[in-house]
Amino acid sequence: MKNIKQNASNNLIFIPITVLILSILLELSLSKIVFFYETPPSLFLIFTYLILFVFNVNLPVFVTFLICLTYDLLFGINPGFFAASILISSLMLHNFNLNYLNNSFFNISVFFIIFFSIVNIIQILFFIILYFNFPNLEKIIFQLGLSLLFFPLIFLLLRNGMNFFNLKLH
Repeated sequence: MKNIKQNASNNLIFIPITVLILSILLELSLSKIVFFYETPPSLFLIFTYLILFVFNVNLPVFVTFLICLTYDLLFGINPGFFAASILISSLMLHNFNLNYLNNSFFNISVFFIIFFSIVNIIQILFFIILYFNFPNLEKIIFQLGLSLLFFPLIFLLLRNGMNFFNLKLH
């Protein structure tokens, strides 16, 4: 019986990993469209936020780092650039009381904006340290706007998909 429960928990970790990798590939394919060139909506950040904070999936830090490193390598970013910013921001935000996130969509959206902002501030700091130059804020703001447009759709799809498969990740 214990072995069956362990296999079920491994499957529950495999599902978010698969969703995150598919979100990387979807974001990569969106970046090839002319309208989204260089600034696709950050689907990976949306899925990462939803999986780590809203659905409370406890992915191991090493697995999260490897998935983010895959993102870095596929998008041609310096290896560890995005991975470090995701890990630092998620470790910072896990210290907050996240119980109020389950109350309303507004709270979930506000916390996503905070998460997105912290990740981008850390990336800007890494960029300034590495290149001694300030990045183009226009692209960052455009990406934030696109991500905020896609966020409700992805949230509803992921929540309804989890309800359809009777997955309880809390």
